[in-house]
Amino acid sequence: MKLKVCLALVTAIAAVALAAAAAAPKASAAFGCSGTGCLPGSGYTFDRTWNCGLFYGYPTQDCWYPGVLGPPPSSKHTWGWGSADYDGVGHFDVAISAPGGFFGRSDRLARACFFSSCNDQGGTLLDAFVRHYAGSGIRHTIYGHTKA
Repeated sequence: MKLKVCLALVTAIAAVALAAAAAAPKASAAFGCSGTGCLPGSGYTFDRTWNCGLFYGYPTQDCWYPGVLGPPPSSKHTWGWGSADYDGVGHFDVAISAPGGFFGRSDRLARACFFSSCNDQGGTLLDAFVRHYAGSGIRHTIYGHTKA
């Protein structure tokens, strides 16, 4: 009897885990390709770099493409790859984000893609921004680089 109950419990747990995995969104490369990996693939025709000069760290400010602080300037593109880069002194996390598309965060250099292949995605319009996690009272220049 205990064996049947145990098997039924294991089967139920496996079914719940399988259903949760099926319902979860597909992970993009953004969840495993920060740092020196995660290089852009093929199909890109739009390549831009930007910065806002010195700006305050999270949660005070973000630097949005094409180089403006504050809310996104409605400069959407079909971003498929992006990076955030800090070249100064010290170590802290930086992030590249295209809300609804991809996000990457890592120490000094973060990269992320819409697809795991890092190829151009060409269908979803996204804003993009860079951020640094040095504290709201600290300012740095973080370089953003995106491709569409």
